[in-house]
Amino acid sequence: MASQKQNAGDSSTNIQAESITIHQGVSLEAVRQVALDIFRANFYELAGEAKDIAQRRAEEITEDFLRKLEQENASGNTRCSPYKRNMHAVAIRNWGIY
Repeated sequence: MASQKQNAGDSSTNIQAESITIHQGVSLEAVRQVALDIFRANFYELAGEAKDIAQRRAEEITEDFLRKLEQENASGNTRCSPYKRNMHAVAIRNWGIY
C-alpha cells in the first residue's frame, strides 16, 4: 500500500483505504419486509372496519328509502313512484317474484 496523507478541518470525518464500502440505513429488502409486516398486522382490522361502514351505510340507505316510501303512501299518493318501480324491478330481477 502506498503512503497516504490526509488533511482535514474541524468536525470532519477522515476515511482512508484502498477499497471501502459504506452502508447507511436499512436495505430495500428490510424496508419491504417491514412494510409487508405492517400491512398484514393491520389488514384484517381495516377489513372489519370497512365491512362495518358498508353495513351501516346500507342500513341508512334502506331506512331512508323505506321512510320516503312510507311518507309517499301516507299522503294517499297512489301513483307509481320511481321507488315503487325500482323495487318492482329489483324483485323481478333478483327474486323472480311479481
